[in-house]
Amino acid sequence: MWNKQQILAALKTQSQPLLQTELLEFSKKSHSQFTLKQLSAVEKQAKIYLSLPIPELTYSKFRLYWDTGDRESYESLYFERRGRLFVFSALTWLNPQNEEYKNALNEIIWAICSEPFWAMPAHFLGADDKALPFEEYPTQLDLFACETAFALAETLELNGQLLPEMVIKLVKLQIENRILNPFLQTDHKYRFENMKNNWSSVCASAIGGTALYLVDDTDTLAELLHRCFLCEEVYLSSFGNDGICTEGVDYWTYGFGFFVCFADLLNKRTNGSLNYFKEHKVQSIARSQQLFYISGKSTISFSDGSEDSHYRIGLSFYLQKHIDDVILPPQNFAAPILEDKCYRFCLALRDLLWEGQPLTTLNENFSAWLSNAQWFLSKKSSITLAAKAGNNGESHNHNDCGSFILYKNGVQVLCDLGAGLYDAEYFSPRRYDIFVNRSFSHNIPLIEGGEQQPGSEHNAEVLLREFGDTKNVFSCELKSCYENENLISFKRTLIHEINTDKVVVNDIFSFNRPGNITEVFCSREPIALQDDCAIIKRGDEKVVLNYDSSLFHANVIQQEYIDHYAQKQSAWLLRLETRSPQANNCCSIEIE
Repeated sequence: MWNKQQILAALKTQSQPLLQTELLEFSKKSHSQFTLKQLSAVEKQAKIYLSLPIPELTYSKFRLYWDTGDRESYESLYFERRGRLFVFSALTWLNPQNEEYKNALNEIIWAICSEPFWAMPAHFLGADDKALPFEEYPTQLDLFACETAFALAETLELNGQLLPEMVIKLVKLQIENRILNPFLQTDHKYRFENMKNNWSSVCASAIGGTALYLVDDTDTLAELLHRCFLCEEVYLSSFGNDGICTEGVDYWTYGFGFFVCFADLLNKRTNGSLNYFKEHKVQSIARSQQLFYISGKSTISFSDGSEDSHYRIGLSFYLQKHIDDVILPPQNFAAPILEDKCYRFCLALRDLLWEGQPLTTLNENFSAWLSNAQWFLSKKSSITLAAKAGNNGESHNHNDCGSFILYKNGVQVLCDLGAGLYDAEYFSPRRYDIFVNRSFSHNIPLIEGGEQQPGSEHNAEVLLREFGDTKNVFSCELKSCYENENLISFKRTLIHEINTDKVVVNDIFSFNRPGNITEVFCSREPIALQDDCAIIKRGDEKVVLNYDSSLFHANVIQQEYIDHYAQKQSAWLLRLETRSPQANNCCSIEIE
């Protein structure tokens, strides 16, 4: 990490344009059909916004988080305002003569600058995770306060020459008072500065990017950047050398996307003197995105992930251009520019500015052991297997050590449900009362009716990961994931047989005295039971799960839950209950 002297020296070098070169190039070149489609979507959204008033952020909506735990009611209105900022900023830049767009941009800037707080109700917490006093609300730095500053700074970069002087001064004053000056107070520590996840990156990158645009004094800028770099070190330390974000690919996009936007601006401002892209770990993180897309149609959804995650095409093109061996997933995985309902300005803008042509595509067959995340990936023919060891104290954790996802022709059939609804309870001590976070909703067994427990001390011990011509094998010991005094050992082995393209689950349990086991398998569609097998379907795809009915009693239960987007969903759980307690129990199940 660079010290203050190195930062000052780098800032005194000849700066390259931060964004103006790309803005000029965009206006001159012809665009891909994908980009033209995105521009059309932005124009269509502008018509909707112009027909409606700017939503009010009322006290009653603001209070809901504390009163009921509801985040969505307030946040949806807050984010609509940020959507308006991006849409009218982009369209004013592209259509500088359009007074309607320009007026709408001025109004939304004014509205955002008039908000009493830029931070979210759920985030008014100090570095000790205790509630902040009310007087600190206006200068609280959370993800969205910092993002707002960055978005406004880039709005000025796009349209500063078109905006009234009063609006420009208001933006700069609000950013200075709410973001930059508070962050310069080194005796005040913020939660994100020690958070080993996307928070440390998003907040620091947004503050750093804002400062690069707006802070002219070199000494002040160096102070701000140095503190940002400390946060980025925390963020980068959350990754192992395999570069995997165990929170899920959406969080990879979020945290690393902001990091790349900031790193790019920093590289330009210092004329290459401060270049994060030379770091080996940064390069590994850049290459990790493609691993989430190995199935071809569905993403890996461990933890608070998603099975249908879309990548930011501009970010991905940029990484492919600057870092060797970055592979772009198929373009049908690319996110529409306005799909992200948080409307992250910097990523959406770069979907336009960083357009390109993919150089390579994903491999048909692939296998890997990701040692830091402890993920085992095996793809061959019609079956893809993703399994994990890990621990139950990871960021955005689910209790799921030893769980796996099975894809048939790219479709998740044995599923990981991913993230649930983010409300107050979801991030409270009751997190593991919620269905999607419990081990019960994953492809792992109950032991004497008990589930896995949260905490990093509940972890898997990796025993074997082996790749060969005829089979790929993953094995781990999972005893410590369960708080069961009767359990001596629980060893799970997953075998992907290459020639037959099937998966064998071998679970071996040892007890002090005879114990019962319930194997659990999760599907998003109803499961049909037949003699000695279960038929598990997903759309046009299906697998047959074979078991010994003399050892197991099979039943299927349906469980309703609320997903990440506040929609009611159902999951079906196949439960294979051992018919009699055994001191030593070997469960073998074939899936084909």
